[in-house]
Amino acid sequence: EKDGKTVYAAGNEVILIPVTDYTREWYQVGVVGGKVVDRFDSQIGKYLRFTRADAAGKFEFRNAPAGQYYVATDMSWMDPAHGIQHATACATVFLEEGKIAEAKVTRP
Repeated sequence: EKDGKTVYAAGNEVILIPVTDYTREWYQVGVVGGKVVDRFDSQIGKYLRFTRADAAGKFEFRNAPAGQYYVATDMSWMDPAHGIQHATACATVFLEEGKIAEAKVTRP
C-alpha cells in the first residue's frame, strides 16, 4: 500500500528466493535499507524461481521445495507530489510440502 492505496504487481516478475545468510543480507540492505544491490551472485541463481503476476497481482510457484523463502517484486507507482516512485515489495513465507502458502507482498 502507498498512502492507503493498494498498488498491484500486475504483470510484474515475482521472484521466490530461499532464505539463507546471503539472502538475509540482501533483504536487510536492499529491501529494508532501500540501497541498490547488484544482481544476485551466480551461485544462488540455480535456487531462484521466477513467475509473473496476473492482472490482479496474483501469482503462484509450483513444486518448490519446503522451506523459508522471500517473495519479492519491484513495484512502480505514480505519486502526485513526487512523480514515479519505485520500491521492492517483499514477504517472507514458509512453504510446507504439499501445502499452499499465501502472502501479501508489501514494502517494509
